[in-house]
Amino acid sequence: MILDLPLLSHDMSPSDEHSQVETSMQRDSESSLRQYKKQRKTKNISLVDVSHQLMKRKMRYNQCSTISDIMCFVGMFGIILMIIENEIIFSTSGSNYFEIVLILKLIITISSVLLIVLAFVYHYYELDLYCINNSIDDWRVGLTLIQAVMIVLEVIICAIHPFPQQFSVTRHAHNGSEMLSTSTVGTEETDKKLLSYIHIDVALGLPMFCRLYLLARVVLFHSRVIHDTTSRSLGYLNRVSIDFIFVIKYYLEIWPMRSLMIFSSIFFFIGSWSFRACEYQPGENHISFQNAMWLCIVTFTTVGYGDFSPSTYCGRSVAALIAFVGLVTSALLIAVLSSKLEFSRSEKYVHEFVLNTELNKANKCAAANIIKCAVGLFRLKQHGRHSSFEHLRMQRKLFTWIKTNQRIKQELRNLMDTCVEGREASYNQDRTNTIHNETVQHLVFIQEKIDQLEEKLVKIDNTMESIQNLMNIMLTKDIQ
Repeated sequence: MILDLPLLSHDMSPSDEHSQVETSMQRDSESSLRQYKKQRKTKNISLVDVSHQLMKRKMRYNQCSTISDIMCFVGMFGIILMIIENEIIFSTSGSNYFEIVLILKLIITISSVLLIVLAFVYHYYELDLYCINNSIDDWRVGLTLIQAVMIVLEVIICAIHPFPQQFSVTRHAHNGSEMLSTSTVGTEETDKKLLSYIHIDVALGLPMFCRLYLLARVVLFHSRVIHDTTSRSLGYLNRVSIDFIFVIKYYLEIWPMRSLMIFSSIFFFIGSWSFRACEYQPGENHISFQNAMWLCIVTFTTVGYGDFSPSTYCGRSVAALIAFVGLVTSALLIAVLSSKLEFSRSEKYVHEFVLNTELNKANKCAAANIIKCAVGLFRLKQHGRHSSFEHLRMQRKLFTWIKTNQRIKQELRNLMDTCVEGREASYNQDRTNTIHNETVQHLVFIQEKIDQLEEKLVKIDNTMESIQNLMNIMLTKDIQ
């Protein structure tokens, strides 16, 4: 059959060949048109999918932000009710306002249950948002072990609250003083009396301050760094996660004093009330809020005058936490103040220029005094006054000015070393690299121009040779 194909094609008429060519061309055009429509349809479908994913992502992000705001409001509302309920117990021991205290505890319980439900809803939307960002179909793929532990921890924090029930707690005896000094602690029996246990409502109420993490989440969602498309795009391109740590660093960079003042004020009031709550003992004089604030200040600044000291395990734990946070805050404050007191780049240049000018002037003055003393010694030597008092005094001046000149030169060298810092070195290196790249580009451009000139010179040379040959031919013809 293969051998017969050329014969068949050879026997076909030209009209049949033309019709076959037209048919094949029509098939090719139809297939290309079909493929183009298919590609266009695929592109339209992909664009629709991307638009749908972006709209869904924006909706999930707004839902997470709204739920975070509601959770923050509910959490702060529960903390305020807890403080009011404990203050009623502190003032009247809860006997005269039992119904009010019970209603407040019931409201706190309802808000805690609502907070737990909102926490589950928030994390569901957050997982969905993570799946949308990473093109994951199943939400269980995005649920890691660390995230599951964080969800359980958040639920535990939201669940701890004073229960709407009265508990009878047996407490150790107290010696009746408002706040005991550390000098009264002596024997083991006295320690057992002093380190009494706190009220159950206080023990369940203080962990509610851990709900303040909801404020951090609200700050994260409402930060302009998160809403700025440019910063987020640059973060994605440079593999920098725009998370809460980045936002905290951002605010500490642009508003360092304001951020530290807000944090210190919130922690100060929480620590003062925690001292007041921990030192509560029924039937005894309760510590005032002013004394609790004073104790918080002296503990926060790690001064510790010793006029007041906590007498419960809870109070000592709060004091240790306040002292630790005070040390960290003091270190941050010192770092912020040192950065604020530093010269800026232009100010540093001006300061170093003035110092350099003054040192150069002092160096010239010292050099002139050295020459003056040397000339004076030469005159005295010419007059034969080698051992006179004036000769010794002039020699002492000469050595003094030589040492001064050496010291000034050393200061100039040190000043030149301080002018070159890591930032300056990197800046100079970047500038040198830029100049080097520009120089290389100019050299490449010049090399291209030289190559073009060489080509033109070669063409001119060829033209001149052809003209010379033509002239030789014409001269030969004329001679003949």
